[in-house]
Amino acid sequence: MRGGHHAANLAQAGSALDQAAVRAALAREDFAAAEALVSDEVVRRHSASGTADEVRARLGAYRAAGLDEIALAGLSSPDETALVLIAVAP
Repeated sequence: MRGGHHAANLAQAGSALDQAAVRAALAREDFAAAEALVSDEVVRRHSASGTADEVRARLGAYRAAGLDEIALAGLSSPDETALVLIAVAP
């Protein structure tokens, strides 16, 4: 959510996020500060996150709205990615 290309998505969703502050915190590797800048509301509005059931439901809602591709982020390995995909499969 730190990239400039996310600004329009944030604005359209009515999300408040100081992207410059997030970029600055990440640049100095202050991950706790960066995390503190991203509210739970921003996470809810811009991700499918939570338990496997919650993610599955959110992905189902995206699919029902016509979304046919997803982007995965924050996963550290192919094995972790596979486990997540298996856990949230419909």
